[in-house]
Amino acid sequence: MKVLICVDSYPLVRFNGGDLQLYNIIKNIDKKIEFYLLYFDDRSAAVPEEQIFDHSIFKGLIRVDTKMGNLFTKAKSLNQELSKIITEYKIDLIITRSNEMSIYVSKNTGVPNILNYVDSRTLLWGREFRQSYTIVTKLKSLLSLIKSLFYESFIIQKFQAVVVVSQIDKDSIEKRNKKVDIHVIPNGVNTDFFRPSEALEEDENSILFFGSMNYLPNIDAAIFIHSQILPLIASKVSNIKFSIVGRNPTEDIRKLADEKQTFVTDYIPDIRSAIQKSAIVLIPMRKGAGIKNKLLEAMSMKKAIVTTSICAESLSNEAKEHLYICDTPEDLARSVISLLKDKNARLRCGEKNRDVVVREYSWIKASEKLQRLMESLTEKHDQGNEVIIKSKF
Repeated sequence: MKVLICVDSYPLVRFNGGDLQLYNIIKNIDKKIEFYLLYFDDRSAAVPEEQIFDHSIFKGLIRVDTKMGNLFTKAKSLNQELSKIITEYKIDLIITRSNEMSIYVSKNTGVPNILNYVDSRTLLWGREFRQSYTIVTKLKSLLSLIKSLFYESFIIQKFQAVVVVSQIDKDSIEKRNKKVDIHVIPNGVNTDFFRPSEALEEDENSILFFGSMNYLPNIDAAIFIHSQILPLIASKVSNIKFSIVGRNPTEDIRKLADEKQTFVTDYIPDIRSAIQKSAIVLIPMRKGAGIKNKLLEAMSMKKAIVTTSICAESLSNEAKEHLYICDTPEDLARSVISLLKDKNARLRCGEKNRDVVVREYSWIKASEKLQRLMESLTEKHDQGNEVIIKSKF
């Protein structure tokens, strides 16, 4: 089978959740399947080499010109290019990974087409709208919400199948659109890579929050910790160290650093050392959607985790069992304080957290699910073509 992956930008980068998911699923899929990457923009010059995934998983890389005019001429030009590529490379199936690219890709490509949608944008922007506190952010989130509603109501209907990472994302889309065939394929985690090391000891009374720090839900969570949760913890526990680690911290995030209690660190090549050295991983997300990779990574590193119901909502009941899940600043602080004072409880939770991600959230399982979906769609497509051919004779 030959599969064409359509994305906005090349290369796939380690700090992007969608790229992380796509890379790991393809990497672990049957090697007999050949993947080709089609993209609009080349951002390789702007991304350091250590942040780029190994693109040898692709049989070929194909760039299309983005200077195609307006929406309609761009769509027409892209689909003409797609027709040539499908014929030349003998493509059996297309997987489209981005909103922009999916707008231009026609449903009449002649081969099955899967939209790897990941998260419900309506769910994400609805939460952002409800929790925005200024007129400007309200208007921006409302505009994005309207676009997402239109997209999830109409645009995604041209795909034979849509993939999301959780049942909650699926339910959100199906409230508006019951015509789409939606499949849930949860994110995974590389449990061999995110494995605790005995070489690094945890820092006493240390709390970690990590992620891309120019992403609105992460910015909100970091500020929420600093302004409302951390003072409550510091009133009960001395020598608290709160670390925010992640690429591209905004000015608002940088201002939180005081180098005494709160520390802000930009991108580091290997996040495992920061996770390993933390006593608690605190992830109080109030916005966003889908499965949080940071949550799975911390669980795989045997960490005790305090989080919110929104952050944990997409996990299985078993995966939630040993997380401390609460939503108010008081309850979040109380959970952190309790764990900081009880090392045995931290160790027990960490052991259980790793056990469950090893069983339920491997990239191999995600790859197997996607492969079954691809094979099912191509089989149905081939059977349909046979029926058409036979009917002509």
